[in-house]
Amino acid sequence: MLKINKPEIKVEGSTAYLKCLVESNQKTDYLWYAVDAAYTEHLVDERADGFLLALLPYAMKHGEDIEVLCPISERLHYNIKHYVTTILHHISPQYSQCEIAAAKLDSGQLFSTNENVATGISGGIDSFCVVADHHYDESIQPSYKLTHLLYNNVGSHGRGGKELFNARFQKIHTISNEIGLPIIRVDSNVREFTDIRYQTCHSIVNASSPLILQKLFGKFLYASGLSYPDCFVGETNDIAYADPSLVHLLSTENLQSISTGSQYTRTKKTDIISELPATYKYLDVCVSNTHQNGNCSTCRKCFRTLFTLELLGKIERYKDVFDLEKYQASKRRYLKKVRQAKDPLNREILKLAREKNYRFPWSSLIY
Repeated sequence: MLKINKPEIKVEGSTAYLKCLVESNQKTDYLWYAVDAAYTEHLVDERADGFLLALLPYAMKHGEDIEVLCPISERLHYNIKHYVTTILHHISPQYSQCEIAAAKLDSGQLFSTNENVATGISGGIDSFCVVADHHYDESIQPSYKLTHLLYNNVGSHGRGGKELFNARFQKIHTISNEIGLPIIRVDSNVREFTDIRYQTCHSIVNASSPLILQKLFGKFLYASGLSYPDCFVGETNDIAYADPSLVHLLSTENLQSISTGSQYTRTKKTDIISELPATYKYLDVCVSNTHQNGNCSTCRKCFRTLFTLELLGKIERYKDVFDLEKYQASKRRYLKKVRQAKDPLNREILKLAREKNYRFPWSSLIY
């Protein structure tokens, strides 16, 4: 049995911690989140919603039921019990179903309703597209317009990625200043505590971050990485395939979680964000965790982005964040993967290449 105790707030200098003692068959330790002390009043210690969500994959992986020794959202409990655990089991069949008991299910508006809207920002294609749609697009309804950005340390920076998280935040903070939206830095030990591969749980752990701040936010927009035709609920190494089915279930009575971006292909998103001047200086798509000073220009995500930009005729706009000579010198091996079109994102690029009448070099056939 995994037990989640009542969260508590502790302020140390300029940092406010929301921490919760977790007792399980595997360990007994504190799971914590940390934000700037200016946001102390927005931290939620009345409910354990964020902690329940972050620990759910961990409990299912180890075959433990969950007992929450304080109130949780009735809506979140209902959705997890009836839908979320089943979706996670389909994604990772080795995960067992688990029961969730709580000291109290709270169905009321525990916190005052607010109009603030947040999204996570990574500097990549998906997150910049959310900014384009919900900040720069003047036709967006006011209640869905972004008011805040979140920058989370919940696994994307790798195990023990605190140094990388801090280094990347400097660039992200500059982006927030340039586009005119405040950013909240959310540090956590979720990755170290659970030791679960980020790709299999990123939608869950990132949604836990606004839940610990649901006194501040009414909506959380989560950038989906795949278009609707490619999404499904089934066994996969990437939970993103299930985002349209999953993310809205991570809501409470106070916070609505919304999956956004699946209405576009990745090539369309790339076209959209290429009209944002901030991306010419700050676009960061690289998957090399050791590459802190920009994009490596040779990893799969760099290649994918650069080839799409080349097809769109916009690659020169990104000469300050990519090494275009390095890309041109080594892109042959990536073009073969595009032609094979096994990955849905590569299929989108192959379709764009055909629409643009791109002629693949013969070398890409024999590499």
